[in-house]
Amino acid sequence: HLSPPPAEDSSTKASVNVTVHIKTIQEINEIEAIFQVQFWLQMTWLDKRLTFFNLKLDQTSNSLTEAEKGQIWIPVLTFLNTEKQDSTVLDEKTKIQIESKGSYVKSTLYEVENMQKFTGAKNPLVMTQFYNTRFICEFNMHWYPFDTQHCSLVFRMQGDSWKFVDLLKEKLKYSGPKDLMLYFIKDQSFKTVTVSGVLAIKVEIVLGRRLLSVIMTTILPSIILLLTSHSTNFFKEFFFEAVVTVNLTVMLVLTTMFISVSSNLPTTSYVKMIDIWLLGSLFFPFVEVILH
Repeated sequence: HLSPPPAEDSSTKASVNVTVHIKTIQEINEIEAIFQVQFWLQMTWLDKRLTFFNLKLDQTSNSLTEAEKGQIWIPVLTFLNTEKQDSTVLDEKTKIQIESKGSYVKSTLYEVENMQKFTGAKNPLVMTQFYNTRFICEFNMHWYPFDTQHCSLVFRMQGDSWKFVDLLKEKLKYSGPKDLMLYFIKDQSFKTVTVSGVLAIKVEIVLGRRLLSVIMTTILPSIILLLTSHSTNFFKEFFFEAVVTVNLTVMLVLTTMFISVSSNLPTTSYVKMIDIWLLGSLFFPFVEVILH
């Protein structure tokens, strides 16, 4: 419940620098529109109201205790594109450390303890926490299977604290595999955006689809079926019943394939490219029967 730290002057806000380190993409579920990510979130800020004693050059030696965590202001971020608007947490796994950057002042002769005093205006606090979060991703399936998807992580200051604090992007790192089960990482970006008039930061992951699976399970079998259907043109007229049977069987198999593919994709009001291909494939044996 502490207030944010005051800015350098009345015309500016206090700043919180955000670094995101994506460890891996855990799950991509197109039907549920879910994009699950494991990542480290690091926030860095200055608070000139604080004074630190005897800081070490090694940042890991300057960790705050649980009691000390409760005595300072800590920024809270909201994950905007999650189902329940999740936010950052503060628990025993949260690391808050002080980075020793500024100079110090020694104790005076009138003080009992000999200490080095560091001001919070020059020595930033660094908060690090690990998250495994399911983000909502709006998949655009118009060009499936030749589609490119844009999934993002959007962070904003919680409540009205954005009025006093600006979020600034610092660094984005992705250390997970580039090749996923159905996708591959095409690009990644880290940018500042405005959401409902409020400054936010956005991590965007661009996903390209791996085509081999779709080609082997849908495109290639449908081409083989169409060639089988077309081969009936070279049957003699005596085998008319066989021509009809072959083409109807091809239509039945293609219909089953169409239903199977559609059930594994999100239901949309628009027509996908794979729908056009399979519907065209269904139309082909129908024409063959009519022409015979």
